[in-house]
Amino acid sequence: DGMDGEQGIQGEAGQNGQDGNANVITVLFENKAYIAGITDFIIPEITQDILDNGVVLGYLSAINNRWLSLPYNYGGLEMHIFSIQLNKLLLASNDDGGSNFRFVIIEGSAGNRPNKKGGKSAKEAIYEELEQAGVDINDYDAVANHYNIPN
Repeated sequence: DGMDGEQGIQGEAGQNGQDGNANVITVLFENKAYIAGITDFIIPEITQDILDNGVVLGYLSAINNRWLSLPYNYGGLEMHIFSIQLNKLLLASNDDGGSNFRFVIIEGSAGNRPNKKGGKSAKEAIYEELEQAGVDINDYDAVANHYNIPN
């Protein structure tokens, strides 16, 4: 084995990969039964950091497999996210039934954490960023498109 030769010229840069959604998690519950009152959804992805700095958006698929935002009120059925807690979400409903539910969990990034001088909270920064991007959080498809969430 002889001496190494001269360093060759730098190759061309590769193509950029598709943007990811490392700060967004979706959780799907298919054919989830709910009751008149409070129904628990066990979601380990709801961490203390999400409670402190993140946002959880909820959707159900009730009509024509379209995702409709929570709170939901149609045809006498009312439901809304009652509470978001560590590792779970509580859904309030005025009737029994079953549906598909999808929750979009958005982490607060380092860039939108509150500063010590009393700036906006990470949650407010997430909502503001979505609003400035023209994303209607009541439209699941718009949220999914913004965060590159596969359907």
